[in-house]
Amino acid sequence: MIRYGILVQDAFNRTLWTRYLIGAKVCALSEIGYLVKPELSDDDSGCEAFTECCQWLTHLLHPRGDGQAAQKVVVLTDLCGGSLGSPLELDPLSTSNSGRMILGMLILSFPEVHWALAGMSTLGRQCGLWIAAHELPISPPRSTQRSVNGKVPLNAIDLSRIGLTTLFDGAGLRNIVREAIRKHHGKKEIPTRTWCALSLDDEVNYALLHAYVAYRFGFRAIPISTYTLAQGLLGQEAAAVRAIELNLQVVFEDIFLALPGGPQGLSDLSIQRRKALPGLEDPPHRLLVTLGRREPQEPEKWARNLAYVASQRENGKNIRIVTKPHSGIFAFWKKASMDARLRWVSIHGRPWRGTGEGFAWPLAGCGESNDRMDHSAPGAIELVAQSLVERAQRMLPQVRTVEDAVVGAVLATDALELLAGKMPTTSLDALSLKHQFEVLIEGKFSGTEYDLDLQPRLDEIAQETDRLCKGFHPKSRRRAALSAEIKILYSLLVIFRANAQYDAEQSSMNRIRRLRGSLWIGEGKTRFVLIPVIRYVELLLSSFATFLIAIGVWIVALTFLYVWAGAGHSWTIAFEDALTSFFSIGGPFHEEASNKFPLTTGYVSIVCLAIISGFVHLGILVSHLYSLITRK
Repeated sequence: MIRYGILVQDAFNRTLWTRYLIGAKVCALSEIGYLVKPELSDDDSGCEAFTECCQWLTHLLHPRGDGQAAQKVVVLTDLCGGSLGSPLELDPLSTSNSGRMILGMLILSFPEVHWALAGMSTLGRQCGLWIAAHELPISPPRSTQRSVNGKVPLNAIDLSRIGLTTLFDGAGLRNIVREAIRKHHGKKEIPTRTWCALSLDDEVNYALLHAYVAYRFGFRAIPISTYTLAQGLLGQEAAAVRAIELNLQVVFEDIFLALPGGPQGLSDLSIQRRKALPGLEDPPHRLLVTLGRREPQEPEKWARNLAYVASQRENGKNIRIVTKPHSGIFAFWKKASMDARLRWVSIHGRPWRGTGEGFAWPLAGCGESNDRMDHSAPGAIELVAQSLVERAQRMLPQVRTVEDAVVGAVLATDALELLAGKMPTTSLDALSLKHQFEVLIEGKFSGTEYDLDLQPRLDEIAQETDRLCKGFHPKSRRRAALSAEIKILYSLLVIFRANAQYDAEQSSMNRIRRLRGSLWIGEGKTRFVLIPVIRYVELLLSSFATFLIAIGVWIVALTFLYVWAGAGHSWTIAFEDALTSFFSIGGPFHEEASNKFPLTTGYVSIVCLAIISGFVHLGILVSHLYSLITRK
């Protein structure tokens, strides 16, 4: 179900748009929410108006008052005025037009809202902005409008009804607002997404997951789960939209595709799919996702598919077959070879890999620029980031589905990127929320494996916390980074434990132990002498297999020492002495008379070493086994 909101500056447009929605049978009157704002003066700071609009939009999204993701919301608004000379006029830091300033802030604050803007009809085609996706219905349709099956004019209302979601900014509206901030106010550290990706799958959760992965690594993305929307974007008539307005570069598509309302036989890549969705041939990167099964009754089709993939590669396309399920977000991106295929160089000469062109993230230090960086973000950006973080925090306990977690992840990701290293405390909150929601996505989705590739996530958290904490005083910077990383990992550990992901929980706990050890060592000047002991205990607790290997090493070492110190010790007797002294936590015993082996100082020292080490290892073993048994 789609809810509609009308946010206007005068009552005339409210009446006009209400009549359209009801007359065109888009929705019933009860499904429309209203907020009428008076004409804002140019010297109005807009804070109160922004807060009021946020409360109204939050009620539209969550009519029950909880934090759980609500039904889809489309908002019709005229805050941008009668006409736009350029989409860059939607500048949230502008002081010349309060209405457009507030609208720019709202667009950034509510990524899940589909905005239909008045004044879009005056715009020409802009690279990176798909105008029709945010355009109100107009009559007669402009020549630049496209159609679905040549019948339905593409506009925000109709596209939302056939399944378009703007959560991942596929049309580029939020990206344009970011570009305005960068261009007009010199905030070059805020990342932008110039490339677009499509995620085509009849399973909605897979479409959302792939779209989020693309968004996370620097692409605007559009998940597609209906054939009507697929035709609107990948049909022959949409060629200009893909090339000019979307800048389409990557497509994720299920091989055995059965979209609702679509024809049969789309699993035949070279014939049926090529004919029905010719736009799939355009992007340079094409990832075919499949369960790996083949249709035994149609071996010719599979052979044609393999030949088609080979021919596409010969033509220079990066086309790969990626099997389901995935072992996590990072592993999927790596399996698709996108971390190796995507390479570009920033204007500062820094090479980047694994992200969409122009998406310079994570920032080096506090930004790529060598210019002095302000400690705080602009006031409007602070308001937007705080709104995103607070909404994500309210959503976190209410996550029930993959879609809930995806929405929360986008909120946290946008907040982190907009702050761009400013306001380190809020940025750390956003970073923690981002990884918590991503772990929830991986845990709640049946399309991900039990064993996750956690190391890339741990590495990224360490890198990001270190970068964000560079804003603290040099004397407390390292301690702040370690503390922040520990808190983030503890929050992830709780989620792993709740989802019974014990191996991921163990990996997180190992990292936490190491960080806590480093934190403890740094508190005292003489504690560094205990580094070997602390690190060795951490190694023992890292896994049960490592613990057994360590015991084996001790037995072998003690055997060598007994041979060296005990006069007349054979290798067999030395091995028996090592076993008995280590595991019995007492002196060695054997069948030969004790006076056969003189008690030299070296011999007694080795016995004491074996007893102490056996006692310590036995204690650690018991505690480790207890934790494993009670956990599972």
